[in-house]
Amino acid sequence: MLANTTSNSNQDENNRSGNNQTSPPSISLPRGGGAIRGIGEKFAANPVTGTGSMTVPIATSPGRSGFGPQLSLSYDSGTGNGPFGFGWHLSLPAITRKTDKGLPRYIDNEESDVFILSGAEDLVPVLIRVGEEWRRAATERTVDGITYRIQEYQPRIEGLFSRIERWTNLQTNEIHWRSITQDNITTLYGKDKNSRIFDPTDPDPERPQHIFSWLICESYDDKGNAIVYTYKEENSEGVDLSQTHESNRTPESRSTNRYLKRITYGNRTSRLTQPDLNQANWMFEVVFDYGEHDEQRPQPGDMGKWLCRHDPFSSYRSGFEVRTYRLCQRILMFHHFPDEESVGENCLVHSTDFTYQSRRSHPDDRKKGNPIASCIASITQNGHKRRGTVI
Repeated sequence: MLANTTSNSNQDENNRSGNNQTSPPSISLPRGGGAIRGIGEKFAANPVTGTGSMTVPIATSPGRSGFGPQLSLSYDSGTGNGPFGFGWHLSLPAITRKTDKGLPRYIDNEESDVFILSGAEDLVPVLIRVGEEWRRAATERTVDGITYRIQEYQPRIEGLFSRIERWTNLQTNEIHWRSITQDNITTLYGKDKNSRIFDPTDPDPERPQHIFSWLICESYDDKGNAIVYTYKEENSEGVDLSQTHESNRTPESRSTNRYLKRITYGNRTSRLTQPDLNQANWMFEVVFDYGEHDEQRPQPGDMGKWLCRHDPFSSYRSGFEVRTYRLCQRILMFHHFPDEESVGENCLVHSTDFTYQSRRSHPDDRKKGNPIASCIASITQNGHKRRGTVI
């Protein structure tokens, strides 16, 4: 007992003497190369297929509590063409009919098609046992005077741990989808025809039944934060109608595709008190420029003519033509703080610019792509600062 007491007292004296000692700060030499860096891109190769993949983050401002769009541009050498050229696509979720084993039949009452959520497995319906039979798990719910049949789905191999629901309007048979994550974030897909890719020859285009893809259109959490995605409908603007391959197409058949146009988030009034997001006042806005915006002083509401690419292409996997005429030129990040003198309204703070390869020394190729194949040559991220009334 005495030995233990002596040992403890010696340790206390050592600790007190150590606390009184001061150590000089260490000096570390600076490291070179810190000012020159990439934009966070990551490259990988698939050891099975040999395809190369790459991810480039898109500069966006963080929203309240970190709730905002997490955008990135992904490249895969095994994928096809798109609004960003060969191999590139934007990492946004959507629900689409599976076409690996044949064209969709669009008989939703008989579950004729398999649905796929981007980044997940096939969606399979949830069944419940009633006596000796297994039946679809379905409930009915009335929202804003509209009665819906809600059917649950889950991935074939569970990994998301989210609740996925198909909502069917019992009056019009229109379908949209909802998912609720384990963090209680609700996401809506294809709530209206602006965020749906459907057959333009549908008997009722206002309430289409042959819907191939439901695009993400809205997301909100349990704290009142919200994000709204708006799309632009394809049209015949800028298309050379004198070309032979356009002779059998109509303005209606060209209007199938949808392009992400803007993402608004950072609502000033909580969604818990103002559920109608059409009346929301937003602090942040991401705008996708397909050639409509002014090159020197772009504004979110610029209504110029968008450019028609040199290599338009079509997809028939849906059973009808989905034609792509556009190439994304820039992704613009705007702030809306009218009470802040240094920011103000419609203040451009970031831009991600795309330049396309020019193989024939034609000046338009850098914006409209090459007639054979459009490929991104460079991606540039720029920071912007407002000076007075000029950006």
